[in-house]
Amino acid sequence: MSRWNSQGNCVRWLLLLAFLPALTGCDGGIFGTGDGSDSLSTVDASGPGDEIPAQTPDGTGNDGHPAAMPDAPEDNGATETRAFANLLITGSVSDPRLVMVNLSSENLTVRVGSDSANVFASPVVSGTTSQRVRVSVNASELTVLDENGSRRLLTLSPLHLGAFSVTTLIARDRPPTDAQGMAPSATSSPSPAVEIITLATRLSADAADVAGVRLLQADRLGTDDAPASMTLVPAGSEPGGAEVTLDDISVDSFGDRAAYEVVAPGSYVLTDSAARFDPIALTVAAAHTYTLIITGSPASLYIVNDSAPSGAGTAALR
Repeated sequence: MSRWNSQGNCVRWLLLLAFLPALTGCDGGIFGTGDGSDSLSTVDASGPGDEIPAQTPDGTGNDGHPAAMPDAPEDNGATETRAFANLLITGSVSDPRLVMVNLSSENLTVRVGSDSANVFASPVVSGTTSQRVRVSVNASELTVLDENGSRRLLTLSPLHLGAFSVTTLIARDRPPTDAQGMAPSATSSPSPAVEIITLATRLSADAADVAGVRLLQADRLGTDDAPASMTLVPAGSEPGGAEVTLDDISVDSFGDRAAYEVVAPGSYVLTDSAARFDPIALTVAAAHTYTLIITGSPASLYIVNDSAPSGAGTAALR
């Protein structure tokens, strides 16, 4: 009997060894997942509505069609980003306001806020000044783009525009990097072709019997662009008061020195201490403020009456 028991045990062990590979090879078998690995599968608790289609390296979805990607303006690493705050109180409108002077060769679009709403009804055309428009005091970001909104040129973030403030954006073509007029190449400079400065603007002068004038230089004046003094000299049929020497400016100081100077109302000519352009005539009115921009070659004077009502023809070229 013991011999039969021993033989029976041997048979049972042989049968178990014979069936063991079949058990371990089953899908989801007792020792693994069925694919030869030792890990156990987990349950995806995200649900079918949370599934994100996979994207292949060639940009197509897992069904072979182009993957849906959000549209975004290009910057190619060249977008300038900086903070800006304007808390200067001016005028009687509580909402912050924006105006753009576009002296660049491109038409420009301006957007503000998280919803990227256009500030102006249409792009600001090259060589023109926009209307003055209201924006939200809560706006935390402003972006300047090309006409189609596909290329970012400037991002102001964080942005803080205080109540009763007026901000002027002034755009110009970025000047050549040297006196010979060689423009920066795509490899030597990542800067966008258009440069924009932002200035706090006053809508009225310090007093009712004087004017306020500030001066900027947007373009080179010949090959020598060393800083030079600009002077308002009384002239014409209704000459103003005494001569007023404005800050020394150059193309590289664009926007660095943009404080208003007190000027008596009347007619003047603007002169250059380096005699790089002929005297340019202009007239300023009492209580008004003006932004004067030297631009072009030969030089012209772009005059923006900061006090003029919105859309009332705020700029003139002399």
